[in-house]
Amino acid sequence: MDEGKILICNLSKGLLGEDASRLFGVTILAKIQLAALKRARKSSSDRKDFFLYVDEFQNFATISFVEMLSEARKYRLYLTMAEQSTQQQTESRLVEIIMANVGTVVTFRSGSPNDERLILPLFKPYLEEGQIANLPAYNFYVRIASVEPYEPMSARTILVDRDSFKPVRNEAVSYSRLEYGAKSSETVFNKIKSEQFKTENKISKNTEIEYGSSI
Repeated sequence: MDEGKILICNLSKGLLGEDASRLFGVTILAKIQLAALKRARKSSSDRKDFFLYVDEFQNFATISFVEMLSEARKYRLYLTMAEQSTQQQTESRLVEIIMANVGTVVTFRSGSPNDERLILPLFKPYLEEGQIANLPAYNFYVRIASVEPYEPMSARTILVDRDSFKPVRNEAVSYSRLEYGAKSSETVFNKIKSEQFKTENKISKNTEIEYGSSI
C-alpha cells in the first residue's frame, strides 16, 4: 500500500468455490483495512493514495469494513464497490451505511423496485420514479459528490473491441515483468534451498537436544 504497488486477486467462485472465495476475500479486505488504520502513525503528507476496487462486493462485505468508509478518506484509502443489486446484501444495515458514506454513485438499469427506492433519493429532484428502471442498455446515471456536489448526469458506456487492445495488453504485461518480475527458476530454487536449510538446521538442533538429554 505504501510502496504504490498493484495487487490483483482473482477470487472467482468457479475456481475456488463459494466458501473459499468468501473466506479469502474477507481476509484480504481485513488486511487492507488494518494496513490503512496503521497509517494513523504517519503524517497526512506521508500517506500515499491507495485505490481499492471490489467487484461483487456483497460477497465480501462485513460491518466492520463498511463502517470504515467514513474514515477511509482520512487514511487516503479510496474504495470503489460494484454489485448488481442492493438486494444482494443480506443485512439492510450494510446498505444504509454504504448509502450514507459513498460520494459518487453510478447506477445502471435495475429491475428491482427496492433498488430504485433506495437510490432515487440520491438523484432527486433531477430524476423521477421509473427513470432508473427504464434506462436503455449500456446507459447509466451518475451523481458525483466531491468537495461540492454536482447535478446528476446521464451517460452511455463505450463498447470496445477486445481484440484491438491485445497489443497494448501484451506490451503492458511485458513491461511489468521486465520491471518487477524475477526469473521463476532462480526464485523457486533459492526459496527451496532456504527452506531446506531451515529444516536441516532445526533437525540438527533437535537432535543435539535429545542426545544431550539422554547423556
